[in-house]
Amino acid sequence: MKKILAAVLLLVGSNAIGQDIPLLDTTMKKAMSEKGYVDTKIAFRDFSGNTTDGRIYTQDSLKNKVTFVNFWFEHCAPCVAEFDALNKLYNKYKNNPGFRFISITFEKPEDIKRIVKEQHLDFPIIILEREKIYPLIFQLGFPTTIIVDQTGKISYIKTGGPVEKKLAQQQVDLVFSKQIDRLLFPQ
Repeated sequence: MKKILAAVLLLVGSNAIGQDIPLLDTTMKKAMSEKGYVDTKIAFRDFSGNTTDGRIYTQDSLKNKVTFVNFWFEHCAPCVAEFDALNKLYNKYKNNPGFRFISITFEKPEDIKRIVKEQHLDFPIIILEREKIYPLIFQLGFPTTIIVDQTGKISYIKTGGPVEKKLAQQQVDLVFSKQIDRLLFPQ
């Protein structure tokens, strides 16, 4: 019995070592806390995606900017609850040359156009296949918000959120804005 248990542990351990993402039960579990995970020292992963109007965004699009990245999908209640607050956040910082805001979803282009119209969304939305999103969010859930610093490192990551719009607005105002300001306006 001990040999079987040792073999199972060895197999599981070798699988974990071969992964290129932090294990959820260790490093990235902090992203699921109420405060999120600050100063991860982890580089934001390479990606390439198009918006519904054909603009291409890649890892290079984020260079030398504080970048707010929000991952969502339509049938995620906390994702939808954030939309109004994220719109306000986007409009607050959009004219700052040191800032970029993008959102990423796996929704179909025709669905995105409908959602943008229904929700009055102003921010750019990048379409990626679902299987390309999960490595970017470390296999966490939705919504996931990542704030990348000017060097390309993840300065802040938070997964989950409230389903009430008022609480989502408080999270954006008290947490996300604070993290953006910390990077844009260091003291």
